[in-house]
Amino acid sequence: MIVVTIQVHPGGDASRAFAIGVMTIANISGLAPNSSYDCNVATAGSAELGLAPYEARFTVHGHHRRDGVLKLLYRVLWRVRNGWSAA
Repeated sequence: MIVVTIQVHPGGDASRAFAIGVMTIANISGLAPNSSYDCNVATAGSAELGLAPYEARFTVHGHHRRDGVLKLLYRVLWRVRNGWSAA
């Protein structure tokens, strides 16, 4: 499973960091070369940053594992950006 935590460091100060979201990506294909992944992207929101709470759950199909994790993250974020939260 891949877990990505999104943090804000106000003014670049890590001592004041706070998390605004988390993304989990779990392989559901038994590590097949061409895999599918269950994804959950969520934020509780942040009044300070003007972020509304958000959650999306969906499955990414047909990711070639040889393409690597960054391409998988791109595919997940593309789905979030374009509003594709259905499986």
